[in-house]
Amino acid sequence: MEIPSIIAFQEGFVHGAKYVNPDVQAVIPFTGNFYDAAAAKEMAISMIESGADVIAHDADAAGLGVIEAGREYNVPTLGAIGDQQHLAPEVVVTSTLNDMAMAIFTVAEYIHQGNFEPVNYVMGIAEGCVDLAPFRHWEARLDKAVIDNIMEIREDLKYHRITRDQF
Repeated sequence: MEIPSIIAFQEGFVHGAKYVNPDVQAVIPFTGNFYDAAAAKEMAISMIESGADVIAHDADAAGLGVIEAGREYNVPTLGAIGDQQHLAPEVVVTSTLNDMAMAIFTVAEYIHQGNFEPVNYVMGIAEGCVDLAPFRHWEARLDKAVIDNIMEIREDLKYHRITRDQF
């Protein structure tokens, strides 16, 4: 669905991809809902058949279709919302981890401090609301320099040395 939180996730993904490879091409389709795994799978298959090297989602239950497409076509896949590597460890490299409790706590702090405004808040690694799941056995499959680069960027985001707007 094209709602602010999903758009922010997609923009962050694209900005991050372009940060490490300015020539990367990202295709961002939307199913229009969070539950239609079949539609998400068909979109993912279409992307794979068009040459996608990696597929990702931020689609709740619909994301299961993306992971299924990744497994069927043996394409590296990124999970979302929670650690989804257990669903298809052969293709799920990592997942974004959303900490909704921290997001709610952060907004409660804004309210308590009198700083709350009725706007869309984008919260990520720096705010403690988003992180990456462990790579687990993928650490042996990925180039160490790639993992080191990802972790360095994660730390730079966490400590505000870079922001997603710089990408």
